[in-house]
Amino acid sequence: MNKTMALAVTLTALAQPLLAQTRTTQPKAGAQVADEALARAFKANDVEALVAVYAPDAVLFPPGAMAQRGRDAIRRGLTDFLSQFRITDFIVTDSHYETSGDLSSGWGLFTITAVSKTSSAASPVRWEGRFTSVARRINGKWLLVSDHASLPMGAPPLAPRPVSNPTR
Repeated sequence: MNKTMALAVTLTALAQPLLAQTRTTQPKAGAQVADEALARAFKANDVEALVAVYAPDAVLFPPGAMAQRGRDAIRRGLTDFLSQFRITDFIVTDSHYETSGDLSSGWGLFTITAVSKTSSAASPVRWEGRFTSVARRINGKWLLVSDHASLPMGAPPLAPRPVSNPTR
């Protein structure tokens, strides 16, 4: 083996740990961790799991409603919502996240698909909107401190539109 070939093999071997480090994924942003927990809890239709995503002093701004401040108010609002609808899907798209220290923010779009529990017509309905979330690391866990969801202007806040293709 000539010296050039030996040098190339040595450099390749030395570069492997560095290449492995660059291939590792970055940890998820704190707000993303909280938003994913929120989506799982919505899909499970689990009020207590939803409330557990929020900090004790959190503020939730749900679409079409004023602020719900603190876990008790958030629990009441989510209990009321889930008494009316069974969530079948919760999707976040076009999301962006930034974290600095123990504070993290996120924003993007969401789609919630649900079936009414109160209507005899059990056709799926869908809400499409946008969100902004702020999470704080509290005792090692990322919790939402501010969660603001809104529907586009002109969309009726309490009248979701029918799903044209529920399998999408």
